[in-house]
Amino acid sequence: DLNGVLVDVNQKFCDMLGYAHDELIGKAVKDVTHPDDYGQGAAYRGQITEGTMKSAIGEKRFVRKNGATIWARRTMSVARDDAGNPQYVISVVEDITERKQAEMALRDSETKYGAVIAAIAEGIILRDKNAKIIDCNASAERILGRTLDQMRGNVHLNPGWEAIHEDGSPFTSDERPANAALRTGKPLSGVVVGLRKPDGAVLWLTMNIQPLFEGSETTSSGVVTTITDITQRKQAESLQAMEHTVTRILAEAETSADA
Repeated sequence: DLNGVLVDVNQKFCDMLGYAHDELIGKAVKDVTHPDDYGQGAAYRGQITEGTMKSAIGEKRFVRKNGATIWARRTMSVARDDAGNPQYVISVVEDITERKQAEMALRDSETKYGAVIAAIAEGIILRDKNAKIIDCNASAERILGRTLDQMRGNVHLNPGWEAIHEDGSPFTSDERPANAALRTGKPLSGVVVGLRKPDGAVLWLTMNIQPLFEGSETTSSGVVTTITDITQRKQAESLQAMEHTVTRILAEAETSADA
């Protein structure tokens, strides 16, 4: 009725809450409503009986007879007499517990996933199907020295940096790891890329690139790239190679002198 007391219910609503029909008749709606959702229905009832709303749709929790909680999507409307006066409220109730549980599980999973992504040392960069950067983690920002805001929407990590192979030759557009993975739909692993900055310094990275697919799509919808800074390792290798070269030259010079 207009005060929120149940005057009639169908069998489906009884099954939903675990009550017999006679147990529900005369019971106030608030008596089967989760305490945290009290007042929501009263506000809606007031608005539709006063005519400020034709109907109201909302989600709320009901408490079953056994104490369990279910989520429901409720659509409320008002029945009026010939003079237009409100007589009673009709509620159509749909059990959406499974959907809400799935949503909450997904949120929990996303929260845990986000925490893991934020904590790992490797940089992670997410690109869309056009290879444009749409997200990255804090490690990627630290490794690259650039913020997500600076990179978002760009194809290049920094337009002023030249991507080079280990031999110093430049990567063509098609050779760039993200573009190659998008084009072929195949993952790439252990790709070494040097990013030569305008001052001549080179940031060396190893990249693993994984194409992303949605459902049964055969064309990748984006790629996720993990990056690891190997600059110090490359510098050490270069120094070691230089030392070997110097040692070899000195040895050859001594041999020539002895001869």
